[in-house]
Amino acid sequence: MGEMRNDGQSSLVLRHSTVPYRTLGSFFLVLSIWMFVLSYRSSDWGAFKSAVFVSGVYSLQIVLGLWYQIGLRNGVIWQRAFGKRRVFLPLSDISAVRQEASDIKGLVRASRPSSRITIHGRTEGSERRIDVSIKHFVAEDIRRLMHLIRESRPDLDLPKRWL
Repeated sequence: MGEMRNDGQSSLVLRHSTVPYRTLGSFFLVLSIWMFVLSYRSSDWGAFKSAVFVSGVYSLQIVLGLWYQIGLRNGVIWQRAFGKRRVFLPLSDISAVRQEASDIKGLVRASRPSSRITIHGRTEGSERRIDVSIKHFVAEDIRRLMHLIRESRPDLDLPKRWL
């Protein structure tokens, strides 16, 4: 999880949670096995191939989800997400930290995590935002990140649930 270096700086990369993937992953596994048995009995492999295809698409979604990372190193929080530019935000430039949830438009677009902690700031003259998905990362790691922000920036109001 996190490590304390000799110079007093903290380093942390949030671990991914398996929670968002377990239920659907289990469903697709059972579906594929069931379709295999039915296809084996009937010698018609179309249903099995379809189940494997849908499971493959879901697996691709998982791989793309694993590309999404949040970390803290040398006093800078960073975010990496598939298809988006990396975002870097020094702790000293944070202006607000809020817990948010997507509205209907946000859920339909699926461009941001539906339940998230959003870290806002301005660096090098431009607005920056880092979305920490509450579902995709281990809660203990999110709390550790919030504590590290609190240590560096006691002036900020942080979401109470995550302290």
